Amino acid sequence: MFRVAIQRIGAVLLAVLALNAGAASLVIADPEPTPTPVADAGPVLPETPASDPLPTAPAFDAQLVSVLPSSTGALTLVGRSGQQYEPKGDLTWQRVGAGGVSVSVMRMFRGGNGKLFAVGDRAPLFSKTGGSKIDGSKTDALWAGYSLARKGPAAASTGSAPVIALRRQLYELGANGWRALATTPAIVAHLWASSRSRIFFSDTDGQLWSGRGGGWQRISITLGPKERVTQIHGVPGKLAVALTSQGRLFSLESRTAKLVSAGSLGSELKVQALGVVKGTLLAAAVHPSKTVLLEVGAKSMTEVGELWPIRADDKVTIIAAHPKGLLIATSQGQMRLQLANGSWKNAAIKATPPGAAPRFPNSGPAQAR
Repeated sequence: MFRVAIQRIGAVLLAVLALNAGAASLVIADPEPTPTPVADAGPVLPETPASDPLPTAPAFDAQLVSVLPSSTGALTLVGRSGQQYEPKGDLTWQRVGAGGVSVSVMRMFRGGNGKLFAVGDRAPLFSKTGGSKIDGSKTDALWAGYSLARKGPAAASTGSAPVIALRRQLYELGANGWRALATTPAIVAHLWASSRSRIFFSDTDGQLWSGRGGGWQRISITLGPKERVTQIHGVPGKLAVALTSQGRLFSLESRTAKLVSAGSLGSELKVQALGVVKGTLLAAAVHPSKTVLLEVGAKSMTEVGELWPIRADDKVTIIAAHPKGLLIATSQGQMRLQLANGSWKNAAIKATPPGAAPRFPNSGPAQAR
């Protein structure tokens, strides 16, 4: 009897232990993972196209000094001896004229009937009508001397007005050619004119002057030893600046020139080139650690981007608006185009197409190409 009772009690205990073990297993078992909601990341934005790798120098020295825009915004690149590089597509320019001008060209102007004028650092001017075309066809493309009354030092305006200076005489380009405009109080070395009555210039003695039509007034500027003004540029109605041989900028006011601050980049910053794009004066400058693009104001410069490293034997010479963005070019022909989305694309410059024989084989250029 006791044996049966014990067997029954043991069976009950085993059952209870089994139930407890099952409950424990239910407690220990890992629960099913609960899904975690993912935060809404918003719409997927397209990535900015990557910039091209750094450009390489062309196989020849392009000697780029300035640009000549057309009525459509297309840019002709101008070389130091009157070379012309015409656009062939969006990112390529091809040389169509070998130059031959015996002065160091500073700027090219387009007059009536398609005549081109090349203005250098000394008289005479040079002119030609027509020119070579990229498709190989040719018209009269020979530069010829264009004589005006004055001889000696010359200067071409870097501003929007087609004004030049021969010694102390200013000339303005009209529909029928060059006509005398005004006489300056000193021999002109560098010139900027936004109109026939709004003119700044530096003379061969290093003095700065401004003129607003009827008279001239001297602008006081404080330069270092052997420092001199090398260029005057600006935005019509807003700002005029003088660039010096030390790479410093001075804002030109009624009677004084004030140093434009380089901000955190300090005195080691050296401006190389200036250009107006969409009503803003831009500067390309070198710094021991980088090459930068800056927006120029009356009191200070603001960094707006970094350019590629410029070789010590090269320098930026062109900052210009392009139909598709901003064109930066060096003297030796490295070129990049910044598109509206901020990416940089390399542009190329090419020599005269193979097999394009010159029309005048016995008349070589006046300067080495």
